[in-house]
Amino acid sequence: MTARKAPIDDVSEDLRSIYTEKDGAMPDLTRLERTGASRLTRFLAGSIVVLGLLSAAAWAGFFVWNRGIFDAQTPLTVTIEGQETIRAGERVYLTISYHNRARLPVSQLEMKLNLPLGFEMLSASPEPTDGTTWNFGTLSAESDGSVVISGIFRSEVPSTQTLQAFFTYAPANTSSEFQEIGTWRADIQDSVLDAAITGPEKALPGDEATYLVEVRNSGSERLERVRVTASLPSGFAVTSSEPAVSSPDVVQWDIDAIEPGAIAPIVLRGRFASTVSGDQLLTANVSLLTADTTVLAQTRADVHTDVLGGNLAFHLVANGSSETVATDLGDAVRVSIDWANQGNERIEGVVFTLNLDGSGKPLPINWEAADLGGGSRTGSSIVWSATQLETFGSMDPNASGIIDLNLPVVVDPANIADRFTMTLTASLQKVGSVESPRTIESTPITVSINSDLTAFADARYYTDDGEPIGTGPLPPKAGETTTYRIFWDVANTLHPLSNVVLTTNLPPDVVWIDKKQTDIGTITFDEITRLVRWTIPKLPTDIKTASGFFDVAITPDEDDAGAFFKLTNATSVDARDDVTGDNIAHALDILTTELPNDANAAGKGIVAE
Repeated sequence: MTARKAPIDDVSEDLRSIYTEKDGAMPDLTRLERTGASRLTRFLAGSIVVLGLLSAAAWAGFFVWNRGIFDAQTPLTVTIEGQETIRAGERVYLTISYHNRARLPVSQLEMKLNLPLGFEMLSASPEPTDGTTWNFGTLSAESDGSVVISGIFRSEVPSTQTLQAFFTYAPANTSSEFQEIGTWRADIQDSVLDAAITGPEKALPGDEATYLVEVRNSGSERLERVRVTASLPSGFAVTSSEPAVSSPDVVQWDIDAIEPGAIAPIVLRGRFASTVSGDQLLTANVSLLTADTTVLAQTRADVHTDVLGGNLAFHLVANGSSETVATDLGDAVRVSIDWANQGNERIEGVVFTLNLDGSGKPLPINWEAADLGGGSRTGSSIVWSATQLETFGSMDPNASGIIDLNLPVVVDPANIADRFTMTLTASLQKVGSVESPRTIESTPITVSINSDLTAFADARYYTDDGEPIGTGPLPPKAGETTTYRIFWDVANTLHPLSNVVLTTNLPPDVVWIDKKQTDIGTITFDEITRLVRWTIPKLPTDIKTASGFFDVAITPDEDDAGAFFKLTNATSVDARDDVTGDNIAHALDILTTELPNDANAAGKGIVAE
């Protein structure tokens, strides 16, 4: 089939009907006429142009202000110049320079120095306005200034120290505050303090050894607050020093000041114990102290001494230890002294002396019940000589023996030393055919007495006044519920304690009643483990006693009739002595319905049918 085409005349007629104007004439479609823009359009276009010009002017002003006037991101630059590798105690000079690069002045210019720990400022030019603060006021355009300071670093060696200068200022024509920071770092790898220590290359146990420590100030400034601390080998006992030590517990000397070029000497004397042999290292550590006694290490010096094995060897042991031990009141200190002649010559005139020192307080020893191992006591000293042990008059080579003592500790802590030291000294007169009087001392043992913590557990139905605090039948009856109150009490007077804990497990047929109370700390119950726990984080000595209680309930069955009913299992008591550092542990017996301390419930503890 062929598609029919519309006649051309029909199409022309349709177009003519579309474009014919009202008067029947056809428009000239060969050219187009432009109509004029409206006033609104022209106004909007003009506004856009004006706003664009204003924006361009604003940005131009911004760049002029920030770059044209200040010529940089910040108008003020800060630099600090000084020696970067220095010695502690040596005077250093630092120059802090500041430069206003802007074409306008800056006002309210102020500098604050942040000094590192141990730096002592000796001078400043110009001088600070207050402390380490300088108020410069106004700094004119394109001008500069500087501050020169001097001081010494009383700093740890080695260390890196940082000094900072904080500048604050306000540029002209603005009220905003700007800040600039200058930083300077120095590496301190050495000190003006030099140390040397000399002593014997060889020594025998018991012979007095003398050591000389010299600390020299090689700098140009007077150094104050210098500390020298001796690190001594175990078994070296100091007998004297010049000057005397500054602390009774640490071998150290505090020197007020050492002048430039001067030497501060220290003479240290002591003896090596009988147990010491071989190479022994002694060290002198030199430090500077800050105003708040912070220790800043400077230098050290070492010396080695070869301790030759002596003929007479002996050891002191207390409660299985040759160091610090702790024991409880009412317990005992078990002491052993083993001795032997390790040489090839006979030793004559041997005397052992065990000295106990309570620092002026009565010793906590029950001497009447003590076993002195055959020794003779005079005051706080126990002596063994040929009078007590014939062997000590003339001790053959390879002879040996052990002396055992038992020193019971008193129960009452009132007016006793809660800490004392034991020192064993051996003296001898002759080795072989050579007269060789000497005294040898063992390493002292410190014995600390733990605090007098006691605890008490009790079950009650009545108070002491006869008021019931339990409920239900008494004696308890099968098939019926009776409640009881469990009391825990602790007492302590000697030392403060921490982590005081009392715990017990409730039997399966005992019910926890959530009724509890304590003077201090908290009582909790774990439903899964059935553990009752009383926790006291801190128990100071001004709290002499503390108490707590909790209630439990029982419902016996017929199989329980005719016997006491168990209310709690054994109670454990644990605490840490804050003075001795030792753990204190006690155990308390189980509690039943017997109620032996409840007079009003006497004879009413057996379960009835």
